[in-house]
Amino acid sequence: MAPKTAILAGLILGCAADLGAQPQPKGLIPEWEAAPKLKKLATRIRGLTEFTGRVDLAKLEANGAPAALLAKWKDIPARIEYLAASLEALANNPYRLPNAFEAGLTAQSVDASIESMIEGTRYYQSPPAADLIRDLLSDRVPIGAEIREYVAEVMAGREQELVTLGKDVQKVRENLTRPAQKK
Repeated sequence: MAPKTAILAGLILGCAADLGAQPQPKGLIPEWEAAPKLKKLATRIRGLTEFTGRVDLAKLEANGAPAALLAKWKDIPARIEYLAASLEALANNPYRLPNAFEAGLTAQSVDASIESMIEGTRYYQSPPAADLIRDLLSDRVPIGAEIREYVAEVMAGREQELVTLGKDVQKVRENLTRPAQKK
């Protein structure tokens, strides 16, 4: 979709949603269910800081870890907090695409950073230490998948709204261009 078309579609969807013209898309969880789920997810995300804090960055640095990687790993707690805040913003408006994209992309970035830290621990400290961190995080790993799944649901719902809106616009065009019937 071209950028101008996407912006126009977003404006149309926003207006239609404000007017209550569009029903909730099929398959998308209701807003009253999505908001608490997203807030709970934000709380679980914040719990990752506890586990990533167990990595001894000083030991990694002493064993030759590059400064660029250390800086990236030191930034993980702040990025986790940013992701949690993004999820809370999404909870306030669960179907807002920019918030959903931001949360999805941030989750992907946090996942990659944590994976990088685990592999760095494996290389610059010890494989058992990396395995321990991975085991501690194993029950929390699906968080990124949950966020990506939610973003995909929102996108599919919005796509369905655009299809419906496009059909409605086409009907209006046909009615406007059809010659008036004489009585």
